[in-house]
Amino acid sequence: MGYVIGGGIAVANLELLRQAVARTLTSQTKRVLPRLVSGSLLRFLGIGIVLFLVLKFLPIQVFGLALGLLVGPASLLAAGFSGDDDMGESA
Repeated sequence: MGYVIGGGIAVANLELLRQAVARTLTSQTKRVLPRLVSGSLLRFLGIGIVLFLVLKFLPIQVFGLALGLLVGPASLLAAGFSGDDDMGESA
């Protein structure tokens, strides 16, 4: 159960990060950096709160949760090293 929760948190974090980067790249305003920093801090705070609540109130193992949290970043690194793009095609 910890692995599933950790993986869900990691996937949600990566999706929120992808949306923030897409908004930043398509933005026409000059005040992009403060918005990006404040959004990142809010996302980090939200993840911290969710992790605290999960560890406090659910009977899960921390090791499984940690492994689940590493799924997203590890898969991104593996895809980056293999040369895959987001369309599933090799470079």
